[in-house]
Amino acid sequence: MEIVNVEKYYDKIQEKFPSLTKNQIERIVKFGLRSYYNHNLYGGDVLNKSPYFTMYTGKLFNDNILFYQYRLIKNRIKLRIKYKRSKVKYDGNYYFGLTEEEFENYKKQFKKTGRRRRKVTFDKIYAYKIKDECLMDHRYKHIFKLNYPADVGFILKLKNYTTRNFEYVFKRNKDNTIQPISYE
Repeated sequence: MEIVNVEKYYDKIQEKFPSLTKNQIERIVKFGLRSYYNHNLYGGDVLNKSPYFTMYTGKLFNDNILFYQYRLIKNRIKLRIKYKRSKVKYDGNYYFGLTEEEFENYKKQFKKTGRRRRKVTFDKIYAYKIKDECLMDHRYKHIFKLNYPADVGFILKLKNYTTRNFEYVFKRNKDNTIQPISYE
């Protein structure tokens, strides 16, 4: 098997795109190869399509359940790559969800008048920096926004966390749609 460098194809590319210089072609090709490498390095799958071929770099599955779990992981990676590339500044918020059982525990901390106490304790929280990443997990029926003073990465794990700096922002309906909450 012969190893071929990409420089060998610059002349053929320039024949198809005569308005581009060799320097421009080199920059475009190197950007594409670096992007391909970085996406694989981050753990993402790459799908290249054209009218003539389709190339997929990643795992293929026969089992639908394994494929679904794999796609959830890859969608998280995709969200994180997009978040890094967009260079969004940390706004001071993490998002976490509660299942129905955890939400009942949260409701037990309300006073008899229906108002919540000043501080609420959560047993176990997995807070996500990206709101869409939290919304991807369909186990969570109730989504909260947590005001956290420091940026500690994409996932924040907290146990027996007592806070007052949070608000109830979304509820997942039975038909799996997300409804914003305007009050608590």
